Amino acid sequence: MAKPQDDSQPKYMHIEGKTQYEMAQSIDAAFAAAEASIHHQSEEVALQWWYQQFELQIQEEFNVPDSCLPSGNVTNEQSFLQLYLALVKRTLQIQGDPKQKLSAGITINLLLERSLLDAIDMMQAKQIWRFDLQRKLQTLQGRLINERPSPAASS
Repeated sequence: MAKPQDDSQPKYMHIEGKTQYEMAQSIDAAFAAAEASIHHQSEEVALQWWYQQFELQIQEEFNVPDSCLPSGNVTNEQSFLQLYLALVKRTLQIQGDPKQKLSAGITINLLLERSLLDAIDMMQAKQIWRFDLQRKLQTLQGRLINERPSPAASS
């Protein structure tokens, strides 16, 4: 005959309750999910800051009006790449002769590097900096420099 449950005992003492191992697994799973969410949010914020800094520096350096800036939000690496390429293409189109375009291409690379450093400083100030995130951004920076449209192609 089954003994009725004693309500005075804590839940973990009941036979039907989760074992400590099962509770530990569920806690670990919840912790991993929260950590993944935080990492994703940190990456999104870092990309957004980087693009904002780059956009501001392009505006200052080349006097690009707000109406010429591409619209959109940076939510991931792909959206960052699309906005970056659109901004670079537009900036190079504004330049007149080929010498100005070549000079602008070099300046764009420097602004990209400077804006990444600014974004990393912001990450450290807001305490979301992580080595793996910085490494990911630096890898993306290398891709952007290598994949940037050539000044001659933007005529």
